[in-house]
Amino acid sequence: MMFSLKPDKATKKVLLDIGKLDKDIKKGIKSGLQELGANMVRTGENQALNEPKYGREYKRKGRTHRASAPGQSPALDTGNYFKNFDYESHSWKSMEFGNNADYAEFLEFGTKRMEPRPGVENAVIATQRNARVILERKIKDKLLK
Repeated sequence: MMFSLKPDKATKKVLLDIGKLDKDIKKGIKSGLQELGANMVRTGENQALNEPKYGREYKRKGRTHRASAPGQSPALDTGNYFKNFDYESHSWKSMEFGNNADYAEFLEFGTKRMEPRPGVENAVIATQRNARVILERKIKDKLLK
């Protein structure tokens, strides 16, 4: 047996409001991903710039440099790695975060002669705790507008 239901004016309004709610949630998620991406960039930069390093110390070009130890975010040397943290928000569904330095992949995953210095992974792990709070706040902000 089939039933046919036709919504009255009140039901149509509820259906329209649900559609708007969906748009607001998507806008909130997208806004949250943008804030999260910017937060990851700051965290990656901060870890490279301010986190103490425990690797070997050596002289190069007349100055002393302390390298990062395996597992630490890369030590600041030329500043190139530091300046190349970036993110891109594609939609409400996705955001990419990484480092665009030519040698970032070697630092992140290591080589035959060097253990990994995972700056991108460390920034993601450090920022992960804030992700839920940021997304919830941004969605709530959009819904209450």
